[in-house]
This record gives sequence, structure tokens and C-alpha cells, in this order.
Amino acid sequence: MAGSLLLDTNVVVALLAGDPETRDFLSQAEMTFLPSIVLGELYYGAWKSRQKEANSSRIDALAAKSAVLPVDAVTAWH
Repeated sequence: MAGSLLLDTNVVVALLAGDPETRDFLSQAEMTFLPSIVLGELYYGAWKSRQKEANSSRIDALAAKSAVLPVDAVTAWH
């Protein structure tokens, strides 16, 4: 598969949990997009976890490799 993927919270959680199918599928994408709302949900979960710093760092790394999409009316339309 080549192309772009828009990630939702469930997919990212599976990726961060080390799910091999998710990792393999996402590794084939040319570009990944991460909505800022999903990023907020992930940070919220990380901050409530026992490993706040480690989980936040993993999210930071994912965000650095993805195009983070702002939320506005145009985004909502798409």
C-alpha cells in the first residue's frame, strides 16, 4: 500500500502498544496525518498513566513523524 493515512486514536494506541499488524500496515504509508484532537486524546491518556514521561515522549516522536492537522471548519468538512 502506498499513499497517505489519517490516524485515529484507536490506531495510534494499537501502534504504541506494539501491535505488529498495525505497525506493518502503517510502515507502508508514504505520509501519515494526525488530527490535533487525536493528539490531545493521546496526551490526556499519557498524563493519566503511570509512565507519563515515557508515554508522552513516544507521542512526541509520533507527532514529529506525522503531519499534525489543525481543527477548523475546513478540516471538519473533510
